Amino acid sequence: MLSKRARRDGKYANRSGRIFLTLMLSLLLTVFAMSCAYCSESGENEIVFEYCPAGHTTTEPGYWSNIFSGRLILEGLRGLRLERDHWQLAYEDLSAKSISFAEEQRRQWAEVENAIAEERATWQGELSRAKRPGFGAFIGVGYTTGKKVQGVAGIGFVFKF
Repeated sequence: MLSKRARRDGKYANRSGRIFLTLMLSLLLTVFAMSCAYCSESGENEIVFEYCPAGHTTTEPGYWSNIFSGRLILEGLRGLRLERDHWQLAYEDLSAKSISFAEEQRRQWAEVENAIAEERATWQGELSRAKRPGFGAFIGVGYTTGKKVQGVAGIGFVFKF
């Protein structure tokens, strides 16, 4: 029978062995994935520019590429052009929606202002009509010459202060 210390040491040794095995397996898989023929870039898929002096293959010196590189560049430019056109159309669509929304808001705001102006004019008319003197019945409080308060009712001209 093993002592506690022996069991514990064996347990940790077993655990460190598993950790070491896991790390080695990950390292081997990483190295294998990087050296895989399908994962690495081949020379055919790269864009290559070469400096050519005058008279070698061209009349002027400069940097030139092969046909495959030119095709890759054109394919990339076409993709960028399609993406640019897509975003430009999306921008124009959003711009048109924004302009129509702003016009609709201006129209609604003008309607609200007109409604408020009409309501204010109506209110001012009613207020001025209410302040005009008129003929009618009145009820109120009156003071006598003896400074006594008494109720008053009658018919005649009515003023509003």
